Amino acid sequence: MSRLTEATLSQATPINVTSRPTRINNRVGGSNLNDYYRFRFSIRANFNLALRGLAANADVALLNQAGRVIKRSVKPDRQSEVIRQTLDPGVYFIRVYARDRQQNTPYQLSVASTTPRTFNIKFDYRFDTNRWFTPGKRRVLEAAASLWENIIQDNFPTVPTGTRTPNVLNPQTGQNIREFVTNYPIDDLVVFVGARNLPFTTLAQARSSGWNRTERRYTGADFQPWIGSMTFDSEVNWFFDLTPTTVRDLPSNRYDFISVAAHELGHILGFSNGAGGIDAFRNLTNESTFIGRNARARNGGRPIPLEFRGSSHILEGYQYGGSGRTLMEARIIRGVRTRPTVLDAAILDDIGYQINYRATFRNSAPPRVARQRSSLDIVAGNSASTYAYCGCSSCLTSSRIRRVGRDKGGQRTEELV
Repeated sequence: MSRLTEATLSQATPINVTSRPTRINNRVGGSNLNDYYRFRFSIRANFNLALRGLAANADVALLNQAGRVIKRSVKPDRQSEVIRQTLDPGVYFIRVYARDRQQNTPYQLSVASTTPRTFNIKFDYRFDTNRWFTPGKRRVLEAAASLWENIIQDNFPTVPTGTRTPNVLNPQTGQNIREFVTNYPIDDLVVFVGARNLPFTTLAQARSSGWNRTERRYTGADFQPWIGSMTFDSEVNWFFDLTPTTVRDLPSNRYDFISVAAHELGHILGFSNGAGGIDAFRNLTNESTFIGRNARARNGGRPIPLEFRGSSHILEGYQYGGSGRTLMEARIIRGVRTRPTVLDAAILDDIGYQINYRATFRNSAPPRVARQRSSLDIVAGNSASTYAYCGCSSCLTSSRIRRVGRDKGGQRTEELV
């Protein structure tokens, strides 16, 4: 590096590059041939730059901390310049420079960043034989998956075409396929979906498929499923919309499809306890609590309480530090949207996922904060308001539940209104 470049980099103007565009208006040329800007990323991110408003030819370069060029944009004349690059954590520089010393030009530099999605959830509709999933419903399902895709930073090994996978559930019929052979490469996770009139009051059900006791991706401390199955009740009065981050536009008499889909995806991703659960989750439970290191760290040093011993759900109504209602508690109220909170994400962190906690959400507070478990917990709220309740390790059921308690043997009991 030349002394001139070194001195110039040391005098670079510091800027913040965030999801909200930063715009800088300046001039370059004549006695000022170069402008340098300095920024830092603390996580891997997509960097986006645009140089506009040129009256003469000017170019732009993205440099690493050592001053070496990562990428340039050198379009002729007064054309706008654009750079898009995924960057690892570190310090970087932007150089804006005039191509002709004799020409001075104004410019507007615009920079922004986005968090790259490294985790991919693909939905496969081959079993949706009644074609319940219209193009509009598919887009809403993708929106629900994006909540987890933005949080999970993993990139699982690709499962090649022709992989024989045992015990895959047909979501349309509920029948088990003893051996399923993949007919395309699976990048991270594929979920088969279907819809039918589910029995009793079940809203939806899901599980990871492809279970094999000899497969470390399923039995190891780092849970890495590559196939899941998810079924929705086709007779439910669902609310569909494409904006998972909004919460105020839900009708009070309908169940939010995004919330239910995100909850069921949570079961496929690893919220699965008990005899049919996954080892990574089950091995980090003690009685009716989840004791993983990250879960405790995000919960004030205490284990996260579960609904009951062997449960795949966070205790109903539990929150910590303003997290609000957790996504993976056992119920969902009509007209209310829940999304993954820091507590939900911390449990996935403990079973092997890499987590971007900044992509989690704060949901609305439950009717009351759950207290320490007693022999009988009265469910808060209007007893006439119907809500969905998850009655097993991986399904949501619509019930009016007034009381949840324990019998003398310690088994969970419910009283339905």
